[in-house]
Amino acid sequence: MKSIIVFMVFLTAPYSLFSQPYNTAIGVRFGPLYGITMKKSLNEKHSLEGILSFPWKGFVINGLYEYNFDIPNADNFRWYAGFGGHVGVFNSVSSKNNYSNSSGVVLGVDGIIGIEHTMANYPLNFSLDFKPVINIINSNSTNINEWALSARYAF
Repeated sequence: MKSIIVFMVFLTAPYSLFSQPYNTAIGVRFGPLYGITMKKSLNEKHSLEGILSFPWKGFVINGLYEYNFDIPNADNFRWYAGFGGHVGVFNSVSSKNNYSNSSGVVLGVDGIIGIEHTMANYPLNFSLDFKPVINIINSNSTNINEWALSARYAF
Protein backbone atom coordinates (compact mmCIF):
# COMPACT_ATOMS: atom_id res chain seq x y z
CA MET A 1 0.00 0.00 0.00
CA LYS A 2 2.85 2.35 0.85
CA SER A 3 4.43 1.84 -2.58
CA ILE A 4 1.13 2.66 -4.30
CA ILE A 5 0.93 5.97 -2.41
CA VAL A 6 4.53 6.82 -3.29
CA PHE A 7 3.86 5.93 -6.93
CA MET A 8 0.73 8.14 -7.02
CA VAL A 9 2.61 11.09 -5.48
CA PHE A 10 5.41 10.64 -8.02
CA LEU A 11 2.91 10.41 -10.88
CA THR A 12 0.96 13.53 -9.89
CA ALA A 13 3.91 15.65 -8.72
CA PRO A 14 4.33 17.49 -12.03
CA TYR A 15 0.69 18.56 -11.88
CA SER A 16 0.88 19.96 -8.36
CA LEU A 17 4.37 21.43 -8.61
CA PHE A 18 3.84 23.26 -11.87
CA SER A 19 1.22 25.81 -10.93
CA GLN A 20 3.70 28.68 -11.28
CA PRO A 21 5.60 30.24 -14.23
CA TYR A 22 8.64 28.34 -15.43
CA ASN A 23 12.27 29.35 -14.93
CA THR A 24 13.74 27.41 -17.85
CA ALA A 25 12.13 25.59 -20.76
CA ILE A 26 13.88 23.36 -23.32
CA GLY A 27 12.35 21.82 -26.42
CA VAL A 28 12.02 21.60 -30.17
CA ARG A 29 11.21 24.23 -32.77
CA PHE A 30 9.23 23.40 -35.93
CA GLY A 31 9.12 25.65 -39.00
CA PRO A 32 11.18 26.43 -42.08
CA LEU A 33 14.25 26.34 -39.82
CA TYR A 34 13.74 23.45 -37.41
CA GLY A 35 15.90 23.05 -34.33
CA ILE A 36 16.25 23.21 -30.57
CA THR A 37 15.12 26.06 -28.33
CA MET A 38 15.86 27.00 -24.73
CA LYS A 39 14.14 29.87 -22.94
CA LYS A 40 15.27 31.23 -19.56
CA SER A 41 13.13 33.64 -17.55
CA LEU A 42 15.18 36.40 -15.96
CA ASN A 43 12.10 37.71 -14.12
CA GLU A 44 8.39 38.05 -14.80
CA LYS A 45 8.88 40.53 -17.66
CA HIS A 46 12.21 39.55 -19.27
CA SER A 47 13.66 36.36 -20.71
CA LEU A 48 16.51 35.06 -22.85
CA GLU A 49 16.04 32.55 -25.66
CA GLY A 50 18.66 30.54 -27.47
CA ILE A 51 17.87 28.71 -30.71
CA LEU A 52 20.02 26.19 -32.56
CA SER A 53 18.69 25.54 -36.08
CA PHE A 54 19.97 23.50 -39.00
CA PRO A 55 19.56 25.23 -42.40
CA TRP A 56 21.67 24.98 -45.58
CA LYS A 57 23.56 21.83 -44.53
CA GLY A 58 24.95 23.74 -41.54
CA PHE A 59 23.76 25.39 -38.35
CA VAL A 60 22.71 28.79 -37.00
CA ILE A 61 22.82 29.91 -33.35
CA ASN A 62 20.40 32.66 -32.28
CA GLY A 63 20.45 34.65 -29.06
CA LEU A 64 17.36 36.73 -28.23
CA TYR A 65 16.36 39.11 -25.43
CA GLU A 66 12.59 39.10 -24.97
CA TYR A 67 10.03 41.29 -23.19
CA ASN A 68 7.00 39.35 -21.86
CA PHE A 69 3.46 40.74 -21.52
CA ASP A 70 0.42 39.14 -19.89
CA ILE A 71 -2.75 38.82 -21.92
CA PRO A 72 -5.74 40.07 -19.89
CA ASN A 73 -8.36 37.42 -19.10
CA ALA A 74 -6.22 34.65 -20.61
CA ASP A 75 -4.63 32.56 -17.88
CA ASN A 76 -1.24 31.07 -18.70
CA PHE A 77 -1.00 32.95 -22.01
CA ARG A 78 1.38 35.80 -22.73
CA TRP A 79 2.84 37.52 -25.73
CA TYR A 80 6.43 38.56 -26.17
CA ALA A 81 8.64 40.66 -28.41
CA GLY A 82 12.39 41.05 -28.57
CA PHE A 83 15.59 41.31 -30.52
CA GLY A 84 18.93 39.60 -30.86
CA GLY A 85 21.41 38.22 -33.31
CA HIS A 86 22.63 35.09 -35.04
CA VAL A 87 25.78 33.47 -36.35
CA GLY A 88 25.92 30.41 -38.53
CA VAL A 89 28.04 28.18 -40.71
CA PHE A 90 26.62 26.65 -43.85
CA ASN A 91 27.46 24.61 -46.94
CA SER A 92 24.78 24.66 -49.62
CA VAL A 93 24.24 24.31 -53.32
CA SER A 94 23.55 27.53 -55.20
CA SER A 95 21.47 27.82 -58.37
CA LYS A 96 24.04 30.26 -59.76
CA ASN A 97 27.05 29.06 -61.76
CA ASN A 98 25.59 25.65 -62.65
CA TYR A 99 24.74 24.62 -59.09
CA SER A 100 28.17 25.24 -57.64
CA ASN A 101 28.81 24.69 -53.96
CA SER A 102 28.94 27.69 -51.67
CA SER A 103 29.88 27.83 -48.03
CA GLY A 104 30.71 30.33 -45.38
CA VAL A 105 29.69 32.14 -42.26
CA VAL A 106 26.55 34.21 -41.87
CA LEU A 107 26.04 36.90 -39.21
CA GLY A 108 23.00 39.09 -38.65
CA VAL A 109 20.29 40.59 -36.46
CA ASP A 110 16.90 39.17 -35.53
CA GLY A 111 13.59 40.39 -34.17
CA ILE A 112 10.89 38.20 -32.65
CA ILE A 113 7.23 38.52 -31.74
CA GLY A 114 5.05 35.67 -30.55
CA ILE A 115 2.50 34.21 -28.19
CA GLU A 116 3.03 31.38 -25.71
CA HIS A 117 0.96 29.16 -23.47
CA THR A 118 2.27 27.35 -20.43
CA MET A 119 0.02 24.56 -19.24
CA ALA A 120 -1.22 25.15 -15.71
CA ASN A 121 -1.12 21.54 -14.56
CA TYR A 122 1.77 20.08 -16.51
CA PRO A 123 5.28 21.35 -17.29
CA LEU A 124 4.74 22.05 -20.98
CA ASN A 125 5.08 25.33 -22.85
CA PHE A 126 3.99 25.99 -26.44
CA SER A 127 4.76 29.06 -28.53
CA LEU A 128 4.06 30.40 -32.00
CA ASP A 129 6.34 33.16 -33.22
CA PHE A 130 7.44 35.24 -36.18
CA LYS A 131 11.18 36.01 -36.37
CA PRO A 132 12.35 38.32 -39.16
CA VAL A 133 16.08 38.15 -39.92
CA ILE A 134 18.57 40.50 -41.57
CA ASN A 135 21.80 38.83 -42.62
CA ILE A 136 24.71 41.30 -42.58
CA ILE A 137 27.78 39.16 -43.27
CA ASN A 138 27.99 36.86 -46.35
CA SER A 139 24.36 37.25 -47.36
CA ASN A 140 22.97 40.78 -47.44
CA SER A 141 19.38 39.67 -47.35
CA THR A 142 16.24 39.95 -45.32
CA ASN A 143 14.23 36.87 -44.47
CA ILE A 144 10.71 37.75 -43.37
CA ASN A 145 9.37 34.21 -43.63
CA GLU A 146 10.83 32.78 -40.44
CA TRP A 147 7.98 31.55 -38.24
CA ALA A 148 7.92 28.59 -35.88
CA LEU A 149 5.91 26.52 -33.45
CA SER A 150 7.88 25.43 -30.40
CA ALA A 151 7.10 22.81 -27.76
CA ARG A 152 9.18 22.89 -24.56
CA TYR A 153 9.46 21.01 -21.28
CA ALA A 154 9.44 23.61 -18.51
CA PHE A 155 11.13 23.38 -15.13
